[in-house]
Order: sequence, then structure tokens, then C-alpha cells
Amino acid sequence: KAKATLDLIRPAVAETGAPRLKATESVMRAQYVIETRSWEMLRAEASFSTSAELFAIGLSAAETGLPQVAARARNELRRRSQSQKLDAAIMEKELAAVLELREGKGARAVELMQEAVALEKALPPPFGPPRPVKPSYELQGEILLELGRHPDAALAFEQSLARWPNR
Repeated sequence: KAKATLDLIRPAVAETGAPRLKATESVMRAQYVIETRSWEMLRAEASFSTSAELFAIGLSAAETGLPQVAARARNELRRRSQSQKLDAAIMEKELAAVLELREGKGARAVELMQEAVALEKALPPPFGPPRPVKPSYELQGEILLELGRHPDAALAFEQSLARWPNR
């Protein structure tokens, strides 16, 4: 259904060029790629409309062996976070953690995710879709699971579900 919805909104965005509709499509595309792990869809994309889509591009690149593309996305997220955009700062830490993990630096990845979690705690209580597009506790759990730290991963997933019930 999500892919079908993306296919429906695309012509409306192309026809109207409405900025708000374009941003909605961008976030929907980012959510779709991240939730389905459809990394090929955005892995080498050069254009984006939102920080969420930029993050999805970077994550896709990191997960498919394009670290230079991922690093460019991370640098842009870092630049965006300088203007006090907390979501961008969180996503920059998350992307940095995945890049470190893919380079075999698990301990550094865990440290970066702890920083991302701390930043996310400063956001207002959740309402609606996840903000940022990939909740930090959830990604922290995935990283810990990949590192074989199952009890720590379970705790991170529990914390994620406490913040984002029914996810």
C-alpha cells in the first residue's frame, strides 16, 4: 500500500509543484525506504527535498557500500544541524553511527547512538509519524543486535516502544 500511495502522489507533485506536497512526498519516500529497507531506491540519489530524505539517501548509501555518498549526506545533515535543527542533528549522529559500524567500529557506533538518543529525548513527546524518521532507540537496538549485544538491544527496543507505542 505504501508504494502504491507513493505512486499516486508523484503525479500530483509533478503537476502542482506545491512545496508542501513535495515535502510530504519526500518524507513518505524516506519512510518507505527506511521501513522496507529498499536501499536501492535512494542509494545514489543526488536530489532531496527534506532532511528525512537526505538521511534516507545517506543510510541507503551506507547500507549498500557507497560510503562517499553517505559521508556527503552526513556532512549536509551536520550543516543543517548548525541552524538548531534538532532532527537533523539526531539523523547526523545516526548516520555517523551506521558509517562507523560498517567500518567495523562498533564501540564508536554505540557511542554515537547514545548521543543520538540523548538528543531525541529533548524532542517534545511524540505525536504522529516518528520524528526523526528513524527513532534513535530503534536504530540503537538494531546496531546492538548486530553487535551481538542482545540484552542491551532488547532494552533499547523496549525504550523505543515506550516512546513510539505500536511501532
